[in-house]
Amino acid sequence: MTKRITGILIVAALLPLVVRAADDNAAARYNKGVALYQQNKLDEAKAEFQAVLAASDKDTTTMVWLAVIALREDKASEAVDLLEKAITIKPDDGLAHNNLGNAYLSKGELEKAVAAYRRAIEIDPSYADAHYNLGIALARMKDVDGAIAAYQEAVKRNSDNPDYHNNLANMLKAKGQLDEAVNEYRIARQQKADEVTFTVNLGLALWEAGKVADALAEFEAATKAQPDNFTAQLYRGMCQLKKEKAAEAVEAFEAAAKLRGDDFMVQFNLGLAYGKLGTADGYRKGIAAYEAALKLKADDVNAYVNLGYSHFKLEEFVEAEQAFQKAVELSPNLVLPHHNLAILYLRQRNLEKAEASWAKVTELQADDVDAWVQLGDVRYGLKKYPEAQAALDKAVALGSQDPEVYNKLGLIYDHNEDYAKAEASFRKAIELNDKYAVAYNNLGVALERQNKLDDAKAMYKKALELDPAYEHAKFNLSRLEGNG
Repeated sequence: MTKRITGILIVAALLPLVVRAADDNAAARYNKGVALYQQNKLDEAKAEFQAVLAASDKDTTTMVWLAVIALREDKASEAVDLLEKAITIKPDDGLAHNNLGNAYLSKGELEKAVAAYRRAIEIDPSYADAHYNLGIALARMKDVDGAIAAYQEAVKRNSDNPDYHNNLANMLKAKGQLDEAVNEYRIARQQKADEVTFTVNLGLALWEAGKVADALAEFEAATKAQPDNFTAQLYRGMCQLKKEKAAEAVEAFEAAAKLRGDDFMVQFNLGLAYGKLGTADGYRKGIAAYEAALKLKADDVNAYVNLGYSHFKLEEFVEAEQAFQKAVELSPNLVLPHHNLAILYLRQRNLEKAEASWAKVTELQADDVDAWVQLGDVRYGLKKYPEAQAALDKAVALGSQDPEVYNKLGLIYDHNEDYAKAEASFRKAIELNDKYAVAYNNLGVALERQNKLDDAKAMYKKALELDPAYEHAKFNLSRLEGNG
């Protein structure tokens, strides 16, 4: 995920010191050193500055330049020595304190860096770079509020620096102030439109804020400008997935995979996108993507669940069961793999295993109404009527308004020869669905068992009115009218 924390600002405030009156050799060598530095000829610049310092060992400006070069060469301790010496000679040199902070920051001595930046700000409260660098140090110390305040001060003093706005946005985003972060990212992007990182960061903030269409526009702009931007390609795909545009998501994730095929999230989301195509070829490619993801992260439960689902859609039930079982092994208390196993076992007509899986689902998620319904249905199929009734009663207690639940309860009461309760259950099923032909037929049976023959005939006729081809209702009505 791209968060551009721009480099510490080392030399910007040195520019007014470029030219010295060239009335002696030291001044000429100093000016030459500055020119060489600006040409990125660090060794030659260093030689010139060292010559200047040899002639005047209290030249603090030259010490700062040498410290800057030391930092560029990753020699932070050498930079600290030079800057502390300069500060001893000139305690109120804000530039030296700022760069001392940079040196300590490079060494990872964050508290010392903060103290140095604060001293630079104390000397010159308008020193925007020092405020900005202070924000970087505080951010690394996980002081989000402090970093926000420092970046805001930097922006107040120099609102035209896109890096200031970008880093402020990073901290606002970290604090969850997404609208404010989006605004700052927009400013950064407007100020430097060719910096793709700012566009990506804006897209990420919009994505996190749930503004998928706006985020997609930013990621598409980023990938157009920089096709090899991995984060932009990845999140472009995620936006397309969110918008249910599977083919477009596949294209984006495939582009991301070409850039970084060893990234778990790419392979996982590529599997999702392939599956969303809803084709056999899509599920087959999805399987390959999930297998690639699992090679990168062998203990990811969700990848096994999705792998199993893809096999299930291809009716590869052995492989699907293996994947779901692996998910259960990795996370025994996760509901989804048990749920999927239950569906798989139902598809295979293995009611005993389906019962065990649905029972596990209800154990883990006791308020899952549908799981109780399914458990009751399976137990009814196994002729475990008391256990089936208990499960269905639980579904009703949890608020089920499924007419099939009441129809099944009616059948259990009928089996137990409790015809009055059977009648009440069938009537409830009809109340919930007055087009439920089966319930009318079953109600007719319950009424007939109570010798309410005219009412029973009416129910059989109603069932046939709703479903003229309903053979059970035809038989029951014919039988009853024949008996009449």
